[in-house]
Amino acid sequence: MLLAEADQLVEERAQRARVMQLGGLFELRRGMPDKAYRLLIDSAAALKELDPRTALETLVLAGEAAAFIGTPALAAEVGALAAAVPAGPSPENRLMVALLGGLARALGGDPAGGTAMLREVVAGAQRIDEPAKLLWAGRAALYLGELDAARTLYERGADQARLSGAVGMLAIVLDRLAWTDAIAGRPTAAEANAEEGLKLAGEVGLDAGVAMGSLALVWAMRGDEDGCRAAAERAYLLAETRRMRIVSAAADWALGLLELGLGRPADALQHLLALTGAGGHPGILLWAAPDLVEAAVRAGQPDKCSAVLERFEAWVTGSGLPVPAAALARCKGLLADADAAVDHFDAALRHDHSAQRPFERARNELALGEAMRRLTRAHTRPLRRRRLLSDGASQRGSFR
Repeated sequence: MLLAEADQLVEERAQRARVMQLGGLFELRRGMPDKAYRLLIDSAAALKELDPRTALETLVLAGEAAAFIGTPALAAEVGALAAAVPAGPSPENRLMVALLGGLARALGGDPAGGTAMLREVVAGAQRIDEPAKLLWAGRAALYLGELDAARTLYERGADQARLSGAVGMLAIVLDRLAWTDAIAGRPTAAEANAEEGLKLAGEVGLDAGVAMGSLALVWAMRGDEDGCRAAAERAYLLAETRRMRIVSAAADWALGLLELGLGRPADALQHLLALTGAGGHPGILLWAAPDLVEAAVRAGQPDKCSAVLERFEAWVTGSGLPVPAAALARCKGLLADADAAVDHFDAALRHDHSAQRPFERARNELALGEAMRRLTRAHTRPLRRRRLLSDGASQRGSFR
């Protein structure tokens, strides 16, 4: 209401742009990400020459809105606009340009180029202490699959927000920290951070939406069907209300993982295939691809995952990142015969040698053990059959 009044009074161009920026920030944190995106893009365009630093900070927020919406074309638009801003010699300005350009290139079919730019962001963020900047640096680390780095950046942001009393920023950082822990397979930490983030967000009037998806994943990992479905329903409601595709996609992934763990692969496959349609989200699909492959294989419908696996393999090969490479190796192992499966599952364990995803590492170890058992049975069965035939012939001879 106050911004609407200010809009009628402010005539100076830079001030009007800042009014739009603040309106976009309100929409991003509590309203509609699509409205936030348009306001933030228009604000950044107006500020490009007048205040390059603020223009880039505004585009970073627009990139966050684009991530909530889940449309790669929007990330490409943000990246192109950031490249046109006169960043100057400022290191932080260059990091913001690298972040937005890296995400645009990675999501637009150039994973190698995008990865190089995002690595630059993560390396440069070691000199940053401001929570808002650590928030976007963590986004770069998360996309790279550098979960330990993302957790370190978000934890540092949370510590700084607590010290400065920035409760609203703390709620947002905890929301992202919970998501990082959920992806990593650390359910206890994810639950604690999500619950604290939701509590703080409620106190200051924010929507910590991603936390709903984090909690759904937590309960899926634990095999708690009632808890997972309740969290997913809350996520779907919020996603529908605010048109946040990332939240509904996280709920789809969680329900797919739940059904997979409960031994219902066909049901799991239906939830996971939703990530490939109009309501899907390309970022969530990258993390969920191994679950989709496993569901398709166990449901006896491996053809259902071929297109997803082809795109996933192209991204992993181009990016050269170890955590996604481990996920790809498990996908190949699930589709391979017993001999090749052992090699693929072993490769998955070697790629993620630092165990950034302990839950996934445990699944890889289980898959390797099962494959080795199948291989042993396959090799010993002919020998056992020959021994039985030999024993039978000896017995028949003795009966004579």
